Amino acid sequence: MVLITRSTKSNENCEIALVNCANPASSDNTPHPEFLNHLFDGVILVRGGRVAWVNEAAKSLLGVTDNIDGAALRLLSPEADEVFSSREQGRYHFWRQRLDPATNISRRDVFIADTRWINESNGQLDGKLIFRDATDVVILEKKLINTSYKDDRSGLLTAVGFAELAGTRFSRRRKEDGLTVMIAMSVPELANYEMQPAVQAGILKDIAIRIRESLRGNDLAAYLGNNRFSVLLNNIPRLDQALGVAKRIGALVSAPFECKGETVRLQAMIGLAILGADGDSTDPLMQAAQRASDEGRPANGKSYAITFANKEIQKTAEEEAARAAKILQEILQGKTGFEVSYFRNAEGRACLIRPCLPDFSEEDVWEAYDQEGMAADLVRSAIDRSASIECDFFVISYPAKFRKIGNNAMALLAAERNMPISRFYSCHQSLPVAAAPGHSVGLAAAWDGGISLSQLKSFGVDLVLVPAASDNPILGAEVAVARQFFKVFSGEAN
Repeated sequence: MVLITRSTKSNENCEIALVNCANPASSDNTPHPEFLNHLFDGVILVRGGRVAWVNEAAKSLLGVTDNIDGAALRLLSPEADEVFSSREQGRYHFWRQRLDPATNISRRDVFIADTRWINESNGQLDGKLIFRDATDVVILEKKLINTSYKDDRSGLLTAVGFAELAGTRFSRRRKEDGLTVMIAMSVPELANYEMQPAVQAGILKDIAIRIRESLRGNDLAAYLGNNRFSVLLNNIPRLDQALGVAKRIGALVSAPFECKGETVRLQAMIGLAILGADGDSTDPLMQAAQRASDEGRPANGKSYAITFANKEIQKTAEEEAARAAKILQEILQGKTGFEVSYFRNAEGRACLIRPCLPDFSEEDVWEAYDQEGMAADLVRSAIDRSASIECDFFVISYPAKFRKIGNNAMALLAAERNMPISRFYSCHQSLPVAAAPGHSVGLAAAWDGGISLSQLKSFGVDLVLVPAASDNPILGAEVAVARQFFKVFSGEAN
């Protein structure tokens, strides 16, 4: 018997996700044999919501050994039964966590299922649930998926594969995810090589390579046919970063190169559309991005043009890009410094060390360093800065994701200075859920009353830094309560 449950953040060991990929429904109730043999192995025939027949491949894939003829589909898979009951037809992906009997180790099986072959007769749902093993391809996490989704000429995804996988990602989108950006690119000069198929094929492969070199690991790229390409930037933090990817694609694709003895010079017309602002599904987003790409005209000596579907968003992206370029320039010029603030209590003096750059917030500085892959060096530099400060307690501010680097560096510094590690604390703008067991460095928080004391405690905070004494009686009362639960240090007056 297979019991499958939905995935939640609180239950990572038993997970299932069933995601509609928006396949068009088929009017034919019988899958083509070639299609079944090529993509799918397991077949379950359903009559009236119950298993009428199951092939051996399906039993093997699901780990079923008993005869399940007549069993209710919901007992085999609650999610598959839910799909049949709601009359939904399409392609789905689902996971199943199970214990491998050979190794006694928990493993995750990944499946692609298709439920397009459903019909209704006398109020009873009949149809086929067909699926195959996809553990080796991890279809939702990789840029280059199943070879059946790829174009042989370019090596990129086909239009069908791109639409299906994009739709899947949209349905998996969470509130805390970053931006999802659709990029459409047309290369008009490709039409000039229609009578030279060997050259055109070589150019296609070269364009595909240049597109892939511009992308991050979880982005999708497709050749749509003729002279059109499409890219999905999944969960990208900011508009200027999406613009940066588009610029890299444009610059690489439009750079001259040799192919079959010919010098090839291409123009790249690039359009961008934002999920939510320009459309909520694959087709509207692709159409908006393609309209934007058709509007583009190269300027300022460039061989590519970048146009957003929404001109207000384009203005914001360009402003963000200019700001990012400025902060990067100042970082490379070595203008980053460290601000040191001092606090006191009966146990002694504490200092808070954080990076600073004129006209930019601490968050801006960390984002820029992280974008350039230099954040770990900045963490170490902040900790090294503490070596020149005489204090009883040291609090270093850096993003939570660099806790391991920070912990190790502070442990080394404590050993060098012959000080107990209990004198060192990390401080994060976004507090982690809780300190991991065994972490040697305590967790501090700069606190102004904006978060409850119970929340601070649940995050694993040990030390609290509060502003210098103020006329706010409410904050004063809360600080008095906080002293019962934390080491509380008050800021020194300037």
